[in-house]
Amino acid sequence: MLPISIRRLAATRRVLGAPRARRGGRAPLAAIIPLALFAALAAGCASADPSSELRDAAHLVGSRAAIAPDWPPPAGDSPLPDPLDLAAATRRAIERHPTLLAEVAAVARARADFAQADRLPNPTLRLAFGLPIDGGGGEPFIAGVMAPLAALWTRPARLAAADAELRRSVLSLAERALRAIEMARTAFAAVHHGREREALDLRAVSIAEERLALVESLARAGEADRAAVEESRIELARRRDRAFRSGEERAVAERTLLELIGEAGRAECPALDPAGLAVSEAAPSEKALIPLASSQRLDVAAARAGAEAAEESLSLARRERFGDSEVRLEYERDMEDRELLWPGIDLDLPIFDPGDARIASAAAEAERARREAEAIESEAIREVRSAHARFTGARDRLVAIEREWLAAARSRARLAAETAAAGEMSRTESLSASIEEIEAEREWNDAALEMRAARFELERAAGGTLVPMVSGAMSGTGAGSGHSSEEAPSQTGESSGREWGGMGQAPAEYGRSQSPFAWRSLSPIAERSLSPFGAGGTR
Repeated sequence: MLPISIRRLAATRRVLGAPRARRGGRAPLAAIIPLALFAALAAGCASADPSSELRDAAHLVGSRAAIAPDWPPPAGDSPLPDPLDLAAATRRAIERHPTLLAEVAAVARARADFAQADRLPNPTLRLAFGLPIDGGGGEPFIAGVMAPLAALWTRPARLAAADAELRRSVLSLAERALRAIEMARTAFAAVHHGREREALDLRAVSIAEERLALVESLARAGEADRAAVEESRIELARRRDRAFRSGEERAVAERTLLELIGEAGRAECPALDPAGLAVSEAAPSEKALIPLASSQRLDVAAARAGAEAAEESLSLARRERFGDSEVRLEYERDMEDRELLWPGIDLDLPIFDPGDARIASAAAEAERARREAEAIESEAIREVRSAHARFTGARDRLVAIEREWLAAARSRARLAAETAAAGEMSRTESLSASIEEIEAEREWNDAALEMRAARFELERAAGGTLVPMVSGAMSGTGAGSGHSSEEAPSQTGESSGREWGGMGQAPAEYGRSQSPFAWRSLSPIAERSLSPFGAGGTR
């Protein structure tokens, strides 16, 4: 740094007072007070408390998924409900999983960075006392205050960049929560359907064992050949192998669910209450979903906020090209007791380092962030279109299995049982029909899981809900999230006051009864529970 100071320029020297007595006088240090007062008034007062931003993130989640997390979560461990319902599992996934808590900490850090950006650097106080060593008299004294000058003109850009980064961290937290909700719901469904699949396979094993015993008795009576016995043995071995694999898949799904809800070390997965797994077969068209991916996907909004932060960082780099300049005000009492006031300024001359490299780097980063935001938006559109294709395909397959395969298999098993009871059909044929019915129920169970998982993915890919959101302040609640697991949340406390540009709440008119995508059950399945062989529920 090449300091340019007027401290020793005689042309600008100002003599403030006449010589005074060597002792007993009072130095006019009050001349320094205006600079200190200006520095105090210019200092920032933004709080580092992230509570308002965490409430904003919780509202963004709650207006989409009807579950508003409590961040940070209450201290202490709460017992895991038994049976565990979908709402409790989902809430624990977004409040207790370490990945989400790390994102909560990232929001707190971004808020602290924002508060720091609002503050000016501390001024420097300089005090110096002269000690004559040549035998002469005098009591020289210097007092001064120095404050960074560059911080004043770089402050708006620093504050804007920190604000954009804070918004990005809030949106990123909410997006991670929505993904955690999708994963928890899918894992919950996988456990439920895995247990159903294992129960079906064990039923099939029981029927295959009965069939083998019956065929062996017929062979001993000379009414069946050895080939029929071996065929029954092979069928039993196949059914047992399938039951083993179903048990393995169920166990893996249970451990996945426990890990997602922050209970990775728990020994056993509790019983599940599947009532919250009901989903709608209705969905908007693919054409209607594409704008949702651009307008209400939180990862898209976070990428845009990141690009905005990069643009503000470019503005900051341009403002910082003059380096760390300082303004100073010093009072001096010389050897002759003369009192002097020295206003001064130190400037960095951009001769050897004009700052063009830093500006070029910041410009490249801004371009990279902008292109990355475009890529994330493009990926979001592809993702929601793919999710729509998977959901509609899984839904149509489920309906076809139920109306054709499952209905025919049940009818055949019923007729076979009636015919066998009347003595018009052998018991072995009736048992074979029962196994075929179980096979159809198993396929229906797997298709129902696929359809539920595709529905959860579709809602998350569309931004957390298939209902268009409206922009607005962070107060209010959403009502059209498309989930029955919990009522829409009610937020307490003050929000940050930021506008989220279309990322707010769903309009009140999109309640469940008025929604164009209202929850309606598939009519054939409405006669049964979530289990293919229960009664009285919806899919």
